[in-house]
Amino acid sequence: MAKQGSRKKLPKEVAVINADNCTGCEACLEVCPVDCISKVPGETISVLQSFCEIDVERCVGCEVCVHIPTKSSDPYELTVCPWNAIELIPTVMVAQYVAAKGGPPRTSNATGTAWSSPRNAWPNWPPRRNHAAGTLLRTVRALGFVTSWGLLMSGVSRLLITDRAWPDSAIERGLLEPLGIEVIEAPAGDEATLCELARGVQAIACNWAKVTRRVIESAPELRIVSRMGIGLDNIDIPTATARGIPVTNVPDYCVAEVADHALGLLLAAARRIAFFHLRTKRGEYQLSAPPPPERLAGKTLGLVGLGRIGQNLAPKARALGLNVVAHTPSGDDRGLGCPMLSLPELLARADYVSLHLPATAQTRHLFRLPQFEQMRPTAWLINTSRGALVHEADLHTALQRRLLAGACLDVFDPEPPDLTQPLFADERVILTPHAAFVSPESLIELRQRVARQVADRLAGRQPENIVNPAFATAR
Repeated sequence: MAKQGSRKKLPKEVAVINADNCTGCEACLEVCPVDCISKVPGETISVLQSFCEIDVERCVGCEVCVHIPTKSSDPYELTVCPWNAIELIPTVMVAQYVAAKGGPPRTSNATGTAWSSPRNAWPNWPPRRNHAAGTLLRTVRALGFVTSWGLLMSGVSRLLITDRAWPDSAIERGLLEPLGIEVIEAPAGDEATLCELARGVQAIACNWAKVTRRVIESAPELRIVSRMGIGLDNIDIPTATARGIPVTNVPDYCVAEVADHALGLLLAAARRIAFFHLRTKRGEYQLSAPPPPERLAGKTLGLVGLGRIGQNLAPKARALGLNVVAHTPSGDDRGLGCPMLSLPELLARADYVSLHLPATAQTRHLFRLPQFEQMRPTAWLINTSRGALVHEADLHTALQRRLLAGACLDVFDPEPPDLTQPLFADERVILTPHAAFVSPESLIELRQRVARQVADRLAGRQPENIVNPAFATAR
């Protein structure tokens, strides 16, 4: 009989979570029979809102959160954590483990107790909860099921990816298939193809392909439409809402990239970089060919729209000596302290006009001939937002009439554009192929977050960034 006040034998191993891999999916949190796992804010992880954390002082080494027993030759073939974020380490090695990682991980809680040695104190060990609960959960999982955080693995759910701007779907498959979600890719993005493939899918993720009313109605089991990007003009949101289907996007994954791209186009225009590049590559080494490059300091940048990207661009432009003015329907300067002007006032004053608006019925062809007539003849138009904001035929006419100096376009209407059109052959028009959002970091973040939105919805949790909250009361 143990003496009063003595402690039980410590487990040989305890579980720890690698915060770099954890996505906060709660798979481990819901199966833990001793409540040693909790959710904490992921303030330093840009992709995540929260992540899981194990209190090693409570962990009993039951391994419920680590692996699922199977009859396979590999007893750890199926893992509870789909992100491989949990590992077992010897109890006596906890202190060394923390030291080897340079101290408490960047995402540890304020007290740091979750990463202290389990030898410090075990006032309530063994836990009062019945350890048999863990055995039951492991048995249920071994039969091919998951708990409330997931899906029946024997009844696979399906995600249809309509199109993508990257080489493969390895990230999406790697994150979703371990959760029992099959990834299907459309060979083409036309409506007929998508309608055919949408039958029997529970989720749709789209890049630029149109998710129309017909596509949505062709998927009676559809539970989420996730936009792999920011803009939502290619999704029939009213139809999705009426059918009780949430629509999500990722509005902040590429803010810095698009702002940097707009600034890069501005520099290419102001310093005639694109013009000199083309002429020099053609063998014309002539400094005096274009109008002389401009000094940026003292020039005025006019931002039409002041969302995340416009707000990111403003201080970068100011750092180069540009004056920044802006126009929004609300007149709110978002704390930037820049003059807020009417659109005609901005067009008459700005040397560079940069568009940062969504494409809606109200903003479609916002820039037509009357707007170009209000611009300064030395001004440049920069569009990294949506092609539908600019009437391309009117822009060509305006350039022919020399109503403005040139245009920098990363987006078009339609996409891809017909590059045989005379507008795109004009040397005063700088073109990039809708590339402003691209960086390795932004694409990884985008794809991971879309996968998590799909997984959350199909698991019965609320995904992030629902743009149509009325879906919940529509059916």
